[in-house]
Amino acid sequence: MKLSVLLISALTALNVFGNKDSLVTGLNNPENDSNAVKHYYELSSQFTYTNPDQAIQYANEGLKLARRIDYRKGEALLLKGLGIIYMYTGKYNTALGYSLQALKLFEELYDVNGIAAAKGNIGIIYWYQGNYNKALEYYHKSLEHFTRLNDEQGIANQYNNMGLVYSDKKDYDRAIGMYEKSLEIYRKTGNEQGIAKRLNNIGIVYEEKGDYGKAVKYYAHAMELREKTGDKNGMVISLNNLGDLLSKTGEYAHALQYLNKSLSIAEEINFREGKKNACDYLANHYARLNNFKKALEYHRQFAVLNDSMRNTEINRQMAEMEAKYQNEKKQKEIARLARENTEKELQLEAAKNISYKKTLWLISISTGFSIFALVF
Repeated sequence: MKLSVLLISALTALNVFGNKDSLVTGLNNPENDSNAVKHYYELSSQFTYTNPDQAIQYANEGLKLARRIDYRKGEALLLKGLGIIYMYTGKYNTALGYSLQALKLFEELYDVNGIAAAKGNIGIIYWYQGNYNKALEYYHKSLEHFTRLNDEQGIANQYNNMGLVYSDKKDYDRAIGMYEKSLEIYRKTGNEQGIAKRLNNIGIVYEEKGDYGKAVKYYAHAMELREKTGDKNGMVISLNNLGDLLSKTGEYAHALQYLNKSLSIAEEINFREGKKNACDYLANHYARLNNFKKALEYHRQFAVLNDSMRNTEINRQMAEMEAKYQNEKKQKEIARLARENTEKELQLEAAKNISYKKTLWLISISTGFSIFALVF
């Protein structure tokens, strides 16, 4: 699977990024509570892609503190951050809920940067869900805000994300048009990593269109820039794209060279997604050459990596379900004890009522006898 680049609006406006250790230390010795909220936000951001559960924990702690001290900007940022984490883990409805809460709060604060970022992220969630019209609607709204702010990176990101939607809709000419608008901005700012990502996306569209010559040209240009900037993750993606396409077009020697290099770098930097794709492309490559022994070898490696990545997610989901199950058991136990207490209270109340009725009955009898005696 070709890896397109999606741009999430992280909105790192607090500008307190540091390494994880220093941020954790900052939590233990905050200058004030609002600084502690910022540290929680930054820690959550740094763990989003490597340890989502830890990221959620930090975000929730920060959210709790932000609400306690009424730090609404921090609350909005943490809600937005939770939306990104849940989007990354595939829980799109939960992600949408947090993102909409963040948007509402940013609107109440008249925070245009926050509004622009939140709307862009909501667009991404709808894109993941396959709701392309809604995705485009929110991308356009986000683009309007970023344009008013003259935020070139925000504008470029929205054009890029619109390109992904049009590519999925097979509207390739409009997809390329959006990517080129994004590319133009990054060329103007001189951001070579940003340029490489857009070139890669344009290459994917040309490959899908069947224009392999142009696809190779864009992939190769992206590869050059990634080598120049030392972007090893990006190099793996470009080498995989080039190798797979050259294998499809019969340039087997060059294809094998690129795919082997990709696999080597992916192993060096532990880029599991890149390694998985390299093994998949190598399996297909050797199958084209009728070398089924090698094809099977790489297909097995691909399957192991694919299962491992899936199992990691399954294990995380199982742990979450176990926690929910334990919590449900606890809640059921609490409910059972509450019912038992209620039943005991009702029994005591019933006993009291019976006793009271007996007393009234005895008083009535006693009074009745007295009256009877007097009348007689």
